[in-house]
Amino acid sequence: MEILGYSERGVINALFYDLLSSPKSKQLNLISYLLSKAIFINKKEKFNISCCQVFIEQSFSDFGDSDVLLLVENNGKKQAIFLEAKVKTYNRNKWHLDDEFNKFLSAKVKPITIPTSNLFTQLYFKNRLWYELKNNNGIKLDEGIKFINTTKSWRKIGKNKIVLKAVDYLKGYIDESFYLGIIPNTQNEIDIFIKKDFIPSQSKLKKNLTNWNNTNWGFLAWEDIHKFCKNNGLINTRNVFDFNFYKDEKNQNKSKGQIYN
Repeated sequence: MEILGYSERGVINALFYDLLSSPKSKQLNLISYLLSKAIFINKKEKFNISCCQVFIEQSFSDFGDSDVLLLVENNGKKQAIFLEAKVKTYNRNKWHLDDEFNKFLSAKVKPITIPTSNLFTQLYFKNRLWYELKNNNGIKLDEGIKFINTTKSWRKIGKNKIVLKAVDYLKGYIDESFYLGIIPNTQNEIDIFIKKDFIPSQSKLKKNLTNWNNTNWGFLAWEDIHKFCKNNGLINTRNVFDFNFYKDEKNQNKSKGQIYN
C-alpha cells in the first residue's frame, strides 16, 4: 500500500510518520539534525533532543491552528517549537518571503484586519500564546489578549476541552520557544531577507505590536527537508515530494509543482 498526500499537509504528515517509523535509536537524532538545518534570525542553534511529542494541526482557537507543535527536551531545557508551512502552489511561479512579510508589516501600520493566513501572523499569534503562558500562567487567555497597540483586537483561547488539554501540555514546556517557517525559499534567499527586510523592521514591529519579540524566529527550507529525506531513507516522504512535482513541459530538465521549485 502507498499513501500520497497533497501539498504541505501531505508532506508534513508523511515526514513525521516516517520519523516515527524510523528505528527508535535514530528518531530523536533525526529530528535534532533536521531542526539544526534551520536558519535563525539572531543566532545558530544546535539541537540535541532527548524527548519529543509531536502535535499536528493542533487548534489553539483564536490563536490559530499550528501546522506542527513540537514539545521537546533539548539540551536540558523544556522547549516548544512551533512550525508553520507555506508552499509555492501549482499556479504560482514563486512564493516570495519578502511579499509575505510586507503584507504582515503593512497590516500593522494600518490595522484594519489581521491577515490570519499570513506566515508571520501565524507565528506571532503562537508567540503571544506562549508568552502569556510563560509570564502570566495563561490567566488572561479567557478574557482575551490584545495584539495591536492601536486597536481593540482581542483573541481568546475559548472553551474547547481538547484545545485546553493542548494548552496544559504546552504549559510544561515554557523554558524556551522557537518559531519556524517552513518555506519554498533557498538558504541564500532566506539570508538576504533576514538582513535586508526582517532585521531593519524591528523597531516598527515593536511599536505596533504588543509584546513583539523576534527571539528564536527562523526558517527551514523545503529544499533542505527534501534532501534530508533522501539522505536518511525517509522513503514515504520522498515519494510525497515526488508526487507533488511534475516535469516542465517546455524544459524536461526542470521540475515544478506544489511545494517548491
